[in-house]
Amino acid sequence: MYQPESWKSETTRLLWDSLNVDLAVVAAYGQMLPSWMLESCRLGAWNLHFSLLPRWRGAAPVNHAIMAGDEETGVSLMKIVPALDAGPVLAQCRRPISMDSTAGGLLATLAEDAAAMLRASIDAILRGRTDIVPQDGSLATLAPKLTKDMAKLDLTKSAINIHRQIRGLQPWPGAEFQFDGATIKVLETNGISHSSAPPGTLLWGKSGVWLSAGDNNSVELITLQRPGKPSQPARQAMQFWGPSGCKALGVCL
Repeated sequence: MYQPESWKSETTRLLWDSLNVDLAVVAAYGQMLPSWMLESCRLGAWNLHFSLLPRWRGAAPVNHAIMAGDEETGVSLMKIVPALDAGPVLAQCRRPISMDSTAGGLLATLAEDAAAMLRASIDAILRGRTDIVPQDGSLATLAPKLTKDMAKLDLTKSAINIHRQIRGLQPWPGAEFQFDGATIKVLETNGISHSSAPPGTLLWGKSGVWLSAGDNNSVELITLQRPGKPSQPARQAMQFWGPSGCKALGVCL
């Protein structure tokens, strides 16, 4: 197996040309392929892209779909052209996005969907019998790379947007907020409840832990991680502060 460090390398091009490749398929590759490579494939170069193109072209389509509140996502089998995820589409499959969907879990499911769709489409590609549909570029949206800065929760936003951000950024970069000078990572949430507490207030008691948002609602926290500690159920993690900390920094229920 050979993995090129750069497609601009003359060594890479000489090796590729020596292989006489008829068909290439990539998934979650993360690099733009050069025109000479695309043109060398008699049957084309194809990409299994994890979105319903033209929506969410780019590096992190599943994450952005969840954070935007999309009701569904999927996989597109697209013929690669020298532009970002802009090629014509041969096939698509769809998956709903629920209130429980996380990026990590959805990616695992879509990977299985992608493999099944490729198996179903490969014979048509090999026979050159592909009915590909051009994308409507006016409908395109971009899904840029994730950054660590995206992990910081803005607790003045609505509870549903916070809930989506937490789910959309799993497993990386994750989501986090500051409490008593500590960075608390949120690994799992459940749902939305009404709350009249100021944004950023932690509410906890025997029935659970909630984080209030900016729209008179709160997000139920299920799994948290304190600095230097393993992940813990939210109520167990909050016991670190005890009753006095609760009274000073949050609201005990």
